[in-house]
Amino acid sequence: MRLEHLSVIDSTNAELLRRAAASGASAIHRLALVADHQTAGRGQRGRTWRDGGQVPGASLLLSLGWVWPGESSLDGLSLAVGLFVAEVLEARYTAAERLRLKWPNDLLCGGGKCGGVLVESASSDRGQGMAGRVRALVVGIGINLTASPPGAVEFAHPAALPPTALAAPGALDRQRRDELVACLLPTLATGLEGLADEGFAPLRARYEARMAWKGEAVRFALPTGEVRAGVLLGVTDRGALRLATADGPLTLYSGELRPVAQPIA
Repeated sequence: MRLEHLSVIDSTNAELLRRAAASGASAIHRLALVADHQTAGRGQRGRTWRDGGQVPGASLLLSLGWVWPGESSLDGLSLAVGLFVAEVLEARYTAAERLRLKWPNDLLCGGGKCGGVLVESASSDRGQGMAGRVRALVVGIGINLTASPPGAVEFAHPAALPPTALAAPGALDRQRRDELVACLLPTLATGLEGLADEGFAPLRARYEARMAWKGEAVRFALPTGEVRAGVLLGVTDRGALRLATADGPLTLYSGELRPVAQPIA
């Protein structure tokens, strides 16, 4: 695993995507970028991710390049990454004991959002030392460790969950962040290798144990704009959402999940 620290960058995900486009998939495989500040961080569905400012260590801004075997399924990838991150955070931050995973890629703490996962596809290529056809992926992770200023998370989205942080600011923020990265990277490497070999099914129970709103009434907005209401049952072995509705059980693959009390926009 290779690690580069950057002071300021537009987006760690964008930087790895640029490197993959310029030099191929092998150039970013097992390469992690950690930044102190991003000027154009991004989240899901084109939304903006704003970190805690230029205070090193206030936020975890991490992107990992990974070559994914062409024959392996990507099902449950963002769910698995969120699970691995939550488990590492739980050992290092007291507030992380209350972490919940919002399907498919957010981390919640104390009623707010403290982090998220953004997986992007960089390219497909053959050769360059890799066997067969491969896919270059960029796994982006953003966590509010000790700072979550107003509008830090998805600030342009009025229905977004409020931002929150895992701990109060301290003098050792950067050191604690770097220690977190040192623990997180090998966990991610082992987890991604296992996911490629075995799929999401072996992780399902661990994910559901931390799943936000499991067993509660929720609403789900489909990409078409149609909204379904029901009780959140959990996920399938491939990471799809399971919802019990008045019309029977549904399996959902893409959309926006919210508790009944929160609007969807």
